[in-house]
Amino acid sequence: MQPPERAIGYRQGLRYAVTWLQQQAREMNDPWAKAVLNCAANSLGIEGRDAMIIAKADLLEIVLARAAEAPKDGA
Repeated sequence: MQPPERAIGYRQGLRYAVTWLQQQAREMNDPWAKAVLNCAANSLGIEGRDAMIIAKADLLEIVLARAAEAPKDGA
């Protein structure tokens, strides 16, 4: 069992990291950069074994959406 101070510090650290990422996303002009930072903030806030899978799925969704918007050469 972890000491309560460690658990409290861990949660406060995560909360600070999520807040920082969200602030950085608000200051960005590039919508794709915003999406990636928001995805990172969201994945930090998720606990459990499935957090990494959810984060990867979210990032894949962003990449696919960006690829779909990319202009096609020779069109």
